[in-house]
Amino acid sequence: MVLFVAPTPVILERVRTRTNNPYGKTAAEQREILDYIATVEPLLRRGADVEINTADLSARDVADQLVTLAQRPSFHQGVTAS
Repeated sequence: MVLFVAPTPVILERVRTRTNNPYGKTAAEQREILDYIATVEPLLRRGADVEINTADLSARDVADQLVTLAQRPSFHQGVTAS
């Protein structure tokens, strides 16, 4: 599993400034996001095989990293088609 992460201030800024989704604009929703970061992210991190910090990466850079990962034979160990 690949986990995409960014520092909390970056996540909140992205949510506040995006225009294609209203979620995260209110103080209550931002508190909810902070709670998820504190409670859910550690669980995801424990299960992740790879973490990609997207804070300073373009979408293209993230895609390039995924392609590189997918080309590694070790990345496919234990992966089965469903």
